[in-house]
Amino acid sequence: MKRIVKLGAVLLLAIPTLTSSTRADEELIRRLKNEMAARIDPDNQLAKAEIVFTATLAGAIEVGIAKKYPPIRMYTLQFTGMKVTRGKVPVKTKAHYSIQALHAPEFPVGETCTFAARLVGDELLIDYLSPGPRIQTVDRETRMKELEQLIRDQAKPKPR
Repeated sequence: MKRIVKLGAVLLLAIPTLTSSTRADEELIRRLKNEMAARIDPDNQLAKAEIVFTATLAGAIEVGIAKKYPPIRMYTLQFTGMKVTRGKVPVKTKAHYSIQALHAPEFPVGETCTFAARLVGDELLIDYLSPGPRIQTVDRETRMKELEQLIRDQAKPKPR
């Protein structure tokens, strides 16, 4: 006989039960839950969040970039099928999200995501989403070549 244990919004684990319910079984389940929570949410954002919900990400529209290095990119996220698991939120179909990244991230549009959010006034701000956006990374050698070329271009005299 197996005991089904829910470890998160998505993950279920079947644990064989040798006895009905022992203290050792409960300790094993608690340890597995903590390990999986650390893998799914390493910064513990879901545990600290005022509002937690799942929804299908319908779109991500870039609405601005803050002048910083790397830039802070601001997005309006649109979603459907919102199911709130913690907190109270008025029915919304969009929220605000920002991320600091050199290149524009690729959002998991069309996938069901778990969101950690907070209300600021009547605006919904996303602090965390899983699965998160995929960020393009550049290796050091490529970035150094780009910067060297930029310096050479700026050092060239400008035609008058």
